[in-house]
Amino acid sequence: MVRLAAACGVLTTAEVLLFVVGFLVQDLRLDRVVVVLTVLFLGAAAGSWMVLRGRRWGWLVLTAGAVGVLVTLGMLALVLSALGALSGLWVVAALAVGPGGCLALAPRRQVREWVVLSEEGRSAEGHRSARGRRSAARSR
Repeated sequence: MVRLAAACGVLTTAEVLLFVVGFLVQDLRLDRVVVVLTVLFLGAAAGSWMVLRGRRWGWLVLTAGAVGVLVTLGMLALVLSALGALSGLWVVAALAVGPGGCLALAPRRQVREWVVLSEEGRSAEGHRSARGRRSAARSR
């Protein structure tokens, strides 16, 4: 489940990167749209990396990135429907698969608990669980 959530995060990251490159190829200007899309790209990439590595709050970063991308896709759908290009809405629906998967998988209990479990097993980094401190105090 965790790897599937991270894979949806990678798919979301690739989709946002496609938009960033598309906007930059058209015009090499750094405007608000490119900045917002770059922030969404970095958020989705950081969230999927954090979930895969078991970092604290990674699932929340991935969920927030997915919500941002879904809001952006909703705005694109509104613009396309206002312009009368209803045949392009299938692209928006296809691009919503990655963020939708993130939104469905990242907040699940299995992903959140996996982060906690992976933090408990980090004795190599110098962190000890409360149980390890008690057993060390008894042995003295």
